[in-house]
Amino acid sequence: MPDVVVVGGGIIGAACALELSTRGASVTLLEREELAAGASGRNNGLWVTPPDPMLLPMAKASLARYLELADASPVPFALDREPIGLVAAALVEEEIPIGERAHDPYREAGVPVDRLEARGLLGYAVEQYGEPRARA
Repeated sequence: MPDVVVVGGGIIGAACALELSTRGASVTLLEREELAAGASGRNNGLWVTPPDPMLLPMAKASLARYLELADASPVPFALDREPIGLVAAALVEEEIPIGERAHDPYREAGVPVDRLEARGLLGYAVEQYGEPRARA
């Protein structure tokens, strides 16, 4: 019988299971599919820079530990080692200042933030992924 049962093999569950086991606990990790295939895998490439600067040191330490875990894992799972980015779009002109303010904490944490007009976004997408194809 394990000392602890951790439900969910996302970044939090896997990190908790590892930490508990390295401190001597008998741990069973339950995951219904594959490691990092659920919520963790969907959420912006597994790791998002926290907008609160007080949380940044802990978040960076957690990411470093998670990368160590990924390297040593006997079970393969996908992990983007380089930032993959995300796009936030303003649907109306009035939303642009709101978006600018929302990105300030990320800029302060050293995350590159670029403002793209529609043509710039399309150019970036074509550069990264190729010309769009017609849908059947």
